[in-house]
Amino acid sequence: MGSRPRLLYVAACAALWLLHASCGCSAQENPHLVGAGGAGGGSGSGGQSGTTTTTTTTTTSSSSSSTSTSTGGQGGAPPEGPWLPVAGAEPCDARLFDFTQAAWPARTWTACGPGCQASDALTIAGQTEAYHAASAGRSAGGELYLRTYTAGAFGYQVLERLSDSAVLLVLRTTYGSECVSFAGKEDAAFVVDAVWFPGNGVRDYAARYDVAAGTLVGGFAYDTSDNHPSWFSWDDGWGTNDGGGVIRLTAEPGAPALTTVYASGSWQTSAKARRNLVLWVDWGLVPSPIRSWTKANGQRVLISGPWDVGGLGLDDATIAWVGVHGPMTAIGSYETAELYWSPYAVDPAAVAVTQGPDLTNMLAGHVPVGVGGDYVALSTAGDPGHNAGSAVIVVHMPTQKLWRIEARPGTFLRLAAVSTQEVVAMETDKSLDYALFQRYLRFDLSALDTLAQGWGP
Repeated sequence: MGSRPRLLYVAACAALWLLHASCGCSAQENPHLVGAGGAGGGSGSGGQSGTTTTTTTTTTSSSSSSTSTSTGGQGGAPPEGPWLPVAGAEPCDARLFDFTQAAWPARTWTACGPGCQASDALTIAGQTEAYHAASAGRSAGGELYLRTYTAGAFGYQVLERLSDSAVLLVLRTTYGSECVSFAGKEDAAFVVDAVWFPGNGVRDYAARYDVAAGTLVGGFAYDTSDNHPSWFSWDDGWGTNDGGGVIRLTAEPGAPALTTVYASGSWQTSAKARRNLVLWVDWGLVPSPIRSWTKANGQRVLISGPWDVGGLGLDDATIAWVGVHGPMTAIGSYETAELYWSPYAVDPAAVAVTQGPDLTNMLAGHVPVGVGGDYVALSTAGDPGHNAGSAVIVVHMPTQKLWRIEARPGTFLRLAAVSTQEVVAMETDKSLDYALFQRYLRFDLSALDTLAQGWGP
């Protein structure tokens, strides 16, 4: 393998801004969010975190019978009730909603065509902006979860389960130049954070929601940078992927500090984690391999081949990635592309690669990828050079059948998550700020043939 000049990747982001695509430091991210960009991260120093405070807070999900008071996307006022302070995040006045005192209104959905449901991103009065790069979806245990970050009067991070509309966690912080949330939350639906700026530094409080326990665990504050971090979490912990090429994580369950498990001077992207496995793409090498970390085996190359990796996803049973080719892959321009997958594996010897459908002339920039049972879903800002617009692409792995769900006229789509029953995407109006999204769309997998026919006149 050869090495890839880091400056080439940095220059890529400026080029892809013109394409409205989403590479590691995407133009679609919000400039008001520290680290807006989502592929890389932190200081590049490989150092340990700063002084920490561990917080474990118990929450109880709200009743699924609650009804939304959303009106025109502005939403109703949040219910009155105690807000519990979060130790370690006092500079942002971080508080958790106490579900023992009141229920949080549930999100409502309306039909948007056969097999399609829509819901406004903004469901809280006083909130004016919903950020796709700081929001995330995730499939876990047969359920789909969404964590939405909105800003306005406050910063809100709301975690909900779609099957019963239960709201599981609400974190409220101050919002503005002194307190924000990092971008780079693709696939990190169970991670919440609050960022502030002491002196000339950057400090972040982050914690993980444990679905089985129904609690926020492993929370602490640590020193970082504004160099485009991204997040991931798994059954026992969480971590960050730093833009300086540093992977840091909680190596032990509940550990009150981050441990550096890999440090490189080149870009590491697309960090994802499931069960006991953490994966990311090493864009410092040509072709770019998929690296892994487990507590038992440490860091190593898990998957490599004659392609660069344009996007990576996994669930508890499958690892999937987009293989891309050409001299300009580092700037998100691909001559050819195709989908690959393997059964979930922690040992390189257990990897069994299947090549899936051809994706040539469909993609540009970073490609969000998700896996749900027999389905792989991905989204693309499109390939303007081949007149391909923004879309969600779904592949049924056993048959290799591919469906392309085009964005509705005047919009972009960005994948949130996929399960065995549905795909959820974030929809952005082209006339507005590309860092924001206005709606969630749910696509029923049983209606893919109809959805792939388009939206009509």
